[in-house]
Amino acid sequence: MARIFSTGEKSINEHFWKEVMGNHYEDFKKHILKKIDYLENEYGNLSEPESHLSYMLYEVSPKYFAGELAIAKHFTTLRIPAWDNDIIDLCYSIRNSTLSFSRFLADYKSESMEEMLLQAYLISKNEGALREIPVYGLPPKTFSKGKCIYHLVRIKNLGPKKVVNTFLRRSYSPLEDWNRWLGRILKGTISQLIFTENSRIKNYVAPEYINSLQNRVSDPFIPKLVTAEIILRLFFEANKEMAGEKGAFVSSGRRGKG
Repeated sequence: MARIFSTGEKSINEHFWKEVMGNHYEDFKKHILKKIDYLENEYGNLSEPESHLSYMLYEVSPKYFAGELAIAKHFTTLRIPAWDNDIIDLCYSIRNSTLSFSRFLADYKSESMEEMLLQAYLISKNEGALREIPVYGLPPKTFSKGKCIYHLVRIKNLGPKKVVNTFLRRSYSPLEDWNRWLGRILKGTISQLIFTENSRIKNYVAPEYINSLQNRVSDPFIPKLVTAEIILRLFFEANKEMAGEKGAFVSSGRRGKG
């Protein structure tokens, strides 16, 4: 998708997806290209900023992110499905308004800073808890005052703590420590879900590729496969239960008529 946003070229990473999908690659490719055509028909040329913004507002935000917030290095912000009309109008009316397309600008390093300051300012004016979400440890209103002021306040507020941590060598386990989560805490659960012979995901993704991930516990594809496996199991179990209920109903009906 990043390549499509940047160049308008509709393609997928053939080498990678052939390895992942195996015999299902051609069907997978047709499906993805069909989806991209649908997005273009719905929102326009995705390499255009307005079309990209519409895609993020109406397709991605409500369906996938449900209110994630990220500023600074990530170039995304306020991915919330419940925007009112005034905010949406503002998105379309100001240059480099919001969301993720700043990274594709020719001079994004300078222009995206302007965008980030604007985003931080809008967030800081929010009446709810959103304005208290920290940006690198400080509230957005600090970041909205400019990069230099933000760093000065950050040094003042966080500097002593950083010095203490450096000399005392305290270590904190990060929340998203995927090596620990995938390689230790959830290792057994993951193995039971995707690395067994009866894993349903192996009917869709090449088993050789899935098995190759057993020694790469932090691979970002593992959580995706696990999610897909859980959804497949729920889907097939629900179908089985529905078929059972339908059979019981038909059977009892026949007994009643007899």
